Amino acid sequence: MTGRKAPWFVDEETDQHLAGLDLAMPAEDPPAKLWARIAGGMEGLGLANTQDRVGEGRWRAYAPGVTFKRLWTRETYLLRCEPGAAIPDHEHRSFEHTVVVAGDLVIDDQSYGPGDYLGTPEGGAHPRWTTKTGCIVLVHYGAA
Repeated sequence: MTGRKAPWFVDEETDQHLAGLDLAMPAEDPPAKLWARIAGGMEGLGLANTQDRVGEGRWRAYAPGVTFKRLWTRETYLLRCEPGAAIPDHEHRSFEHTVVVAGDLVIDDQSYGPGDYLGTPEGGAHPRWTTKTGCIVLVHYGAA
C-alpha cells in the first residue's frame, strides 16, 4: 500500500472525456434509497464544515484558456479564465446563476467585476464571454 488515496474518478482519460458532461447535462436526483444509505453511513461521524481553496483540488480543461472545478455539487462550479480567454455562446438547460469572484467578465462589450451577478433562464442563451485581465467566476445551475 503506497498510502495514496485512490482517485474518485475511474481514470484520467475517462474522466477528461466525461468532464464536459458535468456542464452540459442537468443534474438528476439520486434514488431516495441511496440518500437513506448515505445518511445512515454518516451517522456519528461528527462532520465538520467544508472548505475548498481555489489553488487546490482538481481543475479540468473546458475551452482554450478556461478551466473549471466542481465544488460541492454537480450544479456548482468555479470557472477560471486566463486573460483573453473566451467561452462560446451557448444555451442553458436550467437556470444559470453567475457571480464574478475576481477579475473581469465581458459580455457584449459590458464589463462585469467582482460581486456582479448575472442570471440566465432555463432555455435562455447568452453570447460569448471573454475577459481582459482573467477572471474567476462562480456558476450555479438551479432554481431562479
